[in-house]
Amino acid sequence: MNIKKRLFTYNTITIIFPFIFVALTIFIFMILNSKFFSTSITYDSLENLSSLKTEIIVIAIVFFISFIVINLFMSYLFSKRILEPIAHLKRATTEISRGDLSLEITESGDEEIKELCADFEKMRIQLKDSVRLKIKYDDNRKMLISSISHDLRTPITSIKGYVEGILDGVANTPEKVELYLKTIYSKAELIDVMIDDLLLYSKLDLNQIPFNYEKTDIVNFFEYCVMESTFELQKFNIEIALKNDLKKAKYVMLDRERMRRVIINILDNSRKYMNKEQGKITIILRETNSSVIIEIRDNGSGIDRNHINRIFDRFYRGDLARTETKGSGLGLAISKQIVEGHKGKIWAVSHDDLGTSIIISLAKLV
Repeated sequence: MNIKKRLFTYNTITIIFPFIFVALTIFIFMILNSKFFSTSITYDSLENLSSLKTEIIVIAIVFFISFIVINLFMSYLFSKRILEPIAHLKRATTEISRGDLSLEITESGDEEIKELCADFEKMRIQLKDSVRLKIKYDDNRKMLISSISHDLRTPITSIKGYVEGILDGVANTPEKVELYLKTIYSKAELIDVMIDDLLLYSKLDLNQIPFNYEKTDIVNFFEYCVMESTFELQKFNIEIALKNDLKKAKYVMLDRERMRRVIINILDNSRKYMNKEQGKITIILRETNSSVIIEIRDNGSGIDRNHINRIFDRFYRGDLARTETKGSGLGLAISKQIVEGHKGKIWAVSHDDLGTSIIISLAKLV
């Protein structure tokens, strides 16, 4: 009920009820004086006139007392109905002004008060989201500054050393100069990759990159990924194969470009840590009742089980060998961001010295 209707109802009750009490009072007097059963009523004596005067005074008193009591009672109910939610709203706004955005503003009272509370609750949520986003921006800014100052220092120092070697004449033959220049170029490429990965991770973390989802046949998609990667992996003596355990064609909603980046990152990670003379990577497709499961399994060096849950953290490398491996340290962290952007899940399973499996779960279309 809105305030206008409630006010009209309370005013009606305030006006009608005193008359009801007066009618009841008159009825009681009529019974007490046995006039309810008489056929004629006359006030021809002073005694009767005095009695009539008394009755009128009593009726007037009853009317005014009932009017005042009902008015006070209705005013109390009306004010309580309005003031209680406003008091709660005031407490919440006070907490918000102090920086505490955790106090939920519940909707109570009449329609207008509920709408006011709902608007304040939307404002509180928006403020909370903006504060969270600001904290995230600050964290990303700190992460970028920290990463640029730390992770880029090594290749920059290396470039500086090779340039000094050329300038000081250490590279005293054309072959050495060429070798130094090639090394400088490869280090510069590494810096370029690291900066691109840092910016991409930061944008993904802040949801600043939109996803272009398309209905995709998951088998066709991975057949293309395998075909695309085969030649490059063969250079490192690594064989890649697709194993399809799906009974029929299955479709998922994919941003193909972004998901292709995920697969490339995982395959590149497997290549970097391959320690077998004949490497092998198998992509296995299977399904559950609601999901398509993609398992990318290699026969590389494997990952320590104590570190398996941390490999998707940014800049994480599990051991010294991984620390010395070229790369931004963001490949799997970026992959996790993209998979979660598809409302999917990604995790790793270690097979000790037999290799590692990276598993992705994506919702399938019915």
